Amino acid sequence: MSPEQLFGCLLSANFAVLMNDNFNQLASALPEHRVRRLLAEHWGIETRADCLRVIGQRVEQLGKISPAEMQAVAAWLEEQRPGGEGVRPGLRSTVGLASGDEMSHGHLSVLAWDIQQLAYLVRLAHAVGHVSRSDAEAVLERLAVRARMHFGSWKVYSLAALVGLGMRGAMEVFETSAWERYSRTHSILLRGRCSPIRFASPWGAVAPRLPADASHPAFKAPA
Repeated sequence: MSPEQLFGCLLSANFAVLMNDNFNQLASALPEHRVRRLLAEHWGIETRADCLRVIGQRVEQLGKISPAEMQAVAAWLEEQRPGGEGVRPGLRSTVGLASGDEMSHGHLSVLAWDIQQLAYLVRLAHAVGHVSRSDAEAVLERLAVRARMHFGSWKVYSLAALVGLGMRGAMEVFETSAWERYSRTHSILLRGRCSPIRFASPWGAVAPRLPADASHPAFKAPA
């Protein structure tokens, strides 16, 4: 695939590393039965109509933060030290990956986590035929534009995704016990000798025009 296509696939990088997936193709390389189980267990997706509806909803909700998550951010910024009361375990654990100064500059949001989830959801959906190649590419292009607007490197993006995971009280996809496994993907992705990020287009590349959004018929469940 082209460097820009690889960039789009790598937006799901932490997820894919955790799942032992790869980046050699647009679709997930996991066995079909496992893909369908992941879609059902983590996103409640059983049919193509379910899938299109969930993708449309998640595109519209990218980066939106709840009052509880805002409180978690406020608590972290006030404490800025490990073990502070009121800080979610995920945020507390992330202190070991970055300094307080780094964490206070643009990391504290759920946007990167939302992009990670949606990017991987699209790759899984394409693997079982719920989403066409052109529609999957359109969503990943849109996510690449959004990511480049808010983050400047894979390190910043990956760290922000970990923080977003820590801010989600219910962890949505993973239980709290999976935090350490997920956090290890940060180092694997950035420092691994065979990391594919060196083959992707750079973060400073000129982004393509913003693709069609969730109002596109392809991302609406049939009536």
